[in-house]
Amino acid sequence: MPFTKRFDAECIPEWRKAYMDYKSLRALVYTIEKQQTNSILRNSIATRPDSATSYVNSPPTQLSDVVARDIESERTQLSNASTREEQLSQDDLGFLYNLLTHGTAQEKLFFDLLDQQLDKVSKFFNEREHDARSKFTALQIQMKLVSDYGQLLKDDEETNVSETSPLLRQHHPDNLHDNDTTWSPFLDKKHHQLDYQVARGRLKKAMTEFYHSLQYLQSFKDLNMQAFQKILKKFDRAAGWKAGSVYMKKVKQHHWSTCNDVEQMIEKTEELYTRTFAHGNRRKAIQALKIYQTAEPHTSAAWRVGLYLGACIILLIHTAYLAWDPETSQRIPHMATHLQIYAAFSLPILFSLGFSVNMMVWTRCRINYKFIFELDPSNNLDYHQFAELPALFLLMLSMAMYTDFSQLLEPAISSQSCPMIFFVAVLCICLCPFNIFYRSARKWLAIALGRIILSYLFPVEFPDFFIADELNSLAYTFWTITYFFCAYSCNWTGLDEHCYVTHMWITPFLAALPPWWRFLQCIRRYKDSGERVHVINAIKYTTSIAATFATAIRRMKPTPGMDVVWILCSMVNSSYTSIWDIKMDWGLLVPQSKHVLLRDDLVFPVPIYYVSAVINVALRFAWALNTAGLTLHSDILGYLTAVMEACRRLQWNFFRLENEHLSNCADYRAINEIPLPFSPPEDIKQREEQPLSPVSEEEGSIEWPSQRLPRRMQHQQLQRQYTWAHTINPAVPTRVGSFYGRRDFEGKREVKKLPFGYASMGRSPSRKSSANSSDDDDDDDDDDDDDDNDETTHMSPRQ
Repeated sequence: MPFTKRFDAECIPEWRKAYMDYKSLRALVYTIEKQQTNSILRNSIATRPDSATSYVNSPPTQLSDVVARDIESERTQLSNASTREEQLSQDDLGFLYNLLTHGTAQEKLFFDLLDQQLDKVSKFFNEREHDARSKFTALQIQMKLVSDYGQLLKDDEETNVSETSPLLRQHHPDNLHDNDTTWSPFLDKKHHQLDYQVARGRLKKAMTEFYHSLQYLQSFKDLNMQAFQKILKKFDRAAGWKAGSVYMKKVKQHHWSTCNDVEQMIEKTEELYTRTFAHGNRRKAIQALKIYQTAEPHTSAAWRVGLYLGACIILLIHTAYLAWDPETSQRIPHMATHLQIYAAFSLPILFSLGFSVNMMVWTRCRINYKFIFELDPSNNLDYHQFAELPALFLLMLSMAMYTDFSQLLEPAISSQSCPMIFFVAVLCICLCPFNIFYRSARKWLAIALGRIILSYLFPVEFPDFFIADELNSLAYTFWTITYFFCAYSCNWTGLDEHCYVTHMWITPFLAALPPWWRFLQCIRRYKDSGERVHVINAIKYTTSIAATFATAIRRMKPTPGMDVVWILCSMVNSSYTSIWDIKMDWGLLVPQSKHVLLRDDLVFPVPIYYVSAVINVALRFAWALNTAGLTLHSDILGYLTAVMEACRRLQWNFFRLENEHLSNCADYRAINEIPLPFSPPEDIKQREEQPLSPVSEEEGSIEWPSQRLPRRMQHQQLQRQYTWAHTINPAVPTRVGSFYGRRDFEGKREVKKLPFGYASMGRSPSRKSSANSSDDDDDDDDDDDDDDNDETTHMSPRQ
């Protein structure tokens, strides 16, 4: 693979701005190469022997006498210089910059940009390394605390002292913070086991995330080192004189290029994890810590998806022919009810297939959706795999429809049984307890749906509100699924009398469930954070609920007055949501952006945003087709508008995730922050006189009352208690809020960015490149010359 592509593929997306700008430097090298044919330096500079810099030995035949004397003077000075390596490097650099005074403007610009990139990489690495040292110290302290806590519980069980011990117990771990006495509070016995298990589990996750951050940093160092070597090699070839070996000495004077602290911390973290969580089994510990990128290209899943969809196309063509055949309606009573039921089932299936397209685009555009959704880095679905179940369900639905309309299996399977057979089959697959059909993914979705149904009872995280928003675009299914239950409850008799769904009061309540859940989430988020933007968002969903009930009442009692109410409610809702989509969810309409009415950072081509914004607004007003006097049947028109809304939501997904991803990139957020179970020593001393509040079973952390803090700070303490930053520096405040368009939830990663930045997990740390081997790769004239034959280890928590 060409180095440019490998560089883009292996760099951590959230840290991309901190990497060397290899593409810009490469473009400048190509410009130098084109303009260097008649350059004096290329034809005339006499370089020094390889003992210093490996210059090409050619006499200065075309330089002026003054320039030649300057170079000879430099040679004399270097030959008399000290033999110490540091002094030699300084002399070499002096010689290099002296030559640049006679170089072209492009060559001077190249080294100016290279210096800037070197400083940028060095600064970022030093900040992250300082951060890593602080976190490692915090982990060691926390490991000691939890170990002492466990020993205290063990002693209490053996001596049965805890039965008569007071509510607040204090323990003094030894030598945790120099000579200071560190106090660690624990609760009464009934909470002991919960606290200990929560503390161990949290520390285990924290150590795993910390290990990944070290791998990221090591990958950052190796990849940038390779980039410097590659670009200097290209410059040597393009300019005709060799500056690479000299400049690399300057690179190696920077701490990041030569230090081994990160490797040592990786080894110490492995040892600590092995000793604490793997019972001394180092192999087991390494397997738990490292996330290896699977080499499987998902060929089998892609093949099955293609097979299912191909069979669906054939069956759907035959089914459509049968559905339009008048004889089918004569053979099958209540044909319209069958179609309504199948339409209700088909929309979420088609929407799921469309979501796999979202995932494909996010993957190819390197939008890190796996990190944003907090998916298990070692066990999540690729977009090929994600599409497999929806494709299978669509095939099953096509078979059910074809069997139903053709009456192929009559009388063994009646027409009325086909929808129920399909429903039971899908339900069995979704609830299958065996490790087939991607059980972990089904479990994740079930938990997410459960949290949505119980909205307001849990703190809102990104998957919660995102999936609830997806459900808002599936309102058609909530409207029409009533046909299914009503038909079978009536045993498919008297449907015209009992199952006139448009006149059933239950249908608008079902259709209003998704906006109601989002309303509750907004209220919960306002309660937790105190940010008014969530109240404004909640009002948006009240307009959706109002539009839903206005639609239902208009269908039940169609009057001119009700038509006016419905139009007004729908217009307010569509206008409100359209503005919110573009401004808040997509983060566009930024004043003074370099892209007019957009924002500075974009992933997709600029025209796509303008077109998508127009399409989004137009589809928000798709309900207006009902007033256009079209000749289509109302049921068909309703299904078409539902499909258009689903397409609008799929388009919305692209830019909503892009906005969230760019927010992570802006804050260099590439690692999940796991809250630490014990408070820092300084904070404990300040609070040792205060009573303890009961432990939260949800968070499992040890909490203190914080009446003197602002409400938002109270929320952050209850939500995530103590972070890495507070363990090392308790004076560091917690971020008290975030703008909706940047961070749309108060989740686990909401902390103030430190001067050295705490990142949230994203792309593979791994991708460890061998910086030393890049010199072995020979460059040709085109970009393919950057192929690396080195074997690289790919460990991707996001794969």
